[in-house]
Amino acid sequence: MEYKNIYIDFLKEKIKVGKPLTVVFDASNGPAGMIIKDLFVDTSVNAIVINDEIDPDFKAHGPNPLLPGASDQCKKMILENSADLGVMFDADADRAFFLDDKGEMIPACFVVGLLKSEFNPPYILDELVYQSVRLLKLVEEDQMVPSRIGAYFIKETLRGQNADFGAEYSGHYYFKEFFNADSGIFAAITFLNSVSKMTKSLSEWQKEFEEHIVTTKEIKTEGKDMSVIYREVEKFLSDKAKGLDRRDGLTFIFDDFWMNVRSSNTEPILRIVAGGKGMEETTKEIEQLITGL
Repeated sequence: MEYKNIYIDFLKEKIKVGKPLTVVFDASNGPAGMIIKDLFVDTSVNAIVINDEIDPDFKAHGPNPLLPGASDQCKKMILENSADLGVMFDADADRAFFLDDKGEMIPACFVVGLLKSEFNPPYILDELVYQSVRLLKLVEEDQMVPSRIGAYFIKETLRGQNADFGAEYSGHYYFKEFFNADSGIFAAITFLNSVSKMTKSLSEWQKEFEEHIVTTKEIKTEGKDMSVIYREVEKFLSDKAKGLDRRDGLTFIFDDFWMNVRSSNTEPILRIVAGGKGMEETTKEIEQLITGL
């Protein structure tokens, strides 16, 4: 298929892997497999591709790599092959998720910490990634532009800032070179380019931030008044938080962690996302407060 070869040729020009890497790619029974199998031929990447057969039932582990157990097979293959890392794609390959050499998932904020070297600032980051990157000091604050969560807002900010790169907590990565759109395969290429420059393993690098944990709690809000929820949460945390941002929902800033309380745009769910260390008690208190309203 000529269009496939044209696409592969376009992507191959972006591969700048400076040393041999063994990488496990899990296509999740989606279309990524048909590209990955040919993309890294005659490159420094030893690509081990699994679940590359397109299957509308996604029999391997479902279409969402973030579901419990979905990454087990990829982790097993990483360990068995002493691979440098793993890359998982979702059903339509617009998202990419990265696993280190121990098979542990790498959060989006750490991905940004590596990808920044491949692009010029400013970097467009959704509210959740921005807060973790800010807290960890992975990027200078004046090099980041925070955005509301969602493809529409990221793309608008990306174009408005004429930026090279944007990222979302959900595993979407956006690139000016990719028509300001998100692409899991393009993200994988740039991630491998960056990893090939590292002098330590991904697990060693990730261990430096092991105290930084990001958690998500979901609460059903059908029949609840969101204005009441926001008001009561803000009232409860007003004396505890050192800062508050209303850019997207409510984001509370503490000394060692941050917390975002935000209703979904597409379903009756409120999400509490917190990142840092020592946020467990506060997260539990907010969860109990919202559930009781």
